[in-house]
Amino acid sequence: MAARRRSGGFARLLRRIYDKHRATFPTIRAFAKAVQIDETQMSRAMGQTGQPFDVRRCLRLASVTGENASVILRAADKGDIADAIERLYGTTTGIVLRDDQQQLLLGYMAIPTPLRDAVLVLVQQMARGQFYREHIKLPDVPDGDTLQVRTAQPVDSTG
Repeated sequence: MAARRRSGGFARLLRRIYDKHRATFPTIRAFAKAVQIDETQMSRAMGQTGQPFDVRRCLRLASVTGENASVILRAADKGDIADAIERLYGTTTGIVLRDDQQQLLLGYMAIPTPLRDAVLVLVQQMARGQFYREHIKLPDVPDGDTLQVRTAQPVDSTG
């Protein structure tokens, strides 16, 4: 049986990911350590005809860099695994949320739909700078101090 010639697609993708995240992983050694492989394996994988990672390392690479796992798996000739994951969990935008962002999204999703729409409009206006401090009555807070936020008590609408 003849050896299968690799196209180098995985190696190109891996080098592109490394270049993109060089501020986080300044050396190949640091990059390899994050993916939990040795530096030699990482160098081989980044070579012209790079040896693709196994599924676990592909997923770890996606996890530590925030890159799209399906793209990485397909470049590593593991498209069947990417397809299976997408069938189970749906396709992804490639955006990985931090814990605080995920908590914000979960809180937003817990709000009843009519209120959710109003919150979305408010957030969009704030992001565009269209909602100024005078629209919300907040106490002045000196620089360096924190604003203590109290939770509102539920309003009894029955009586």
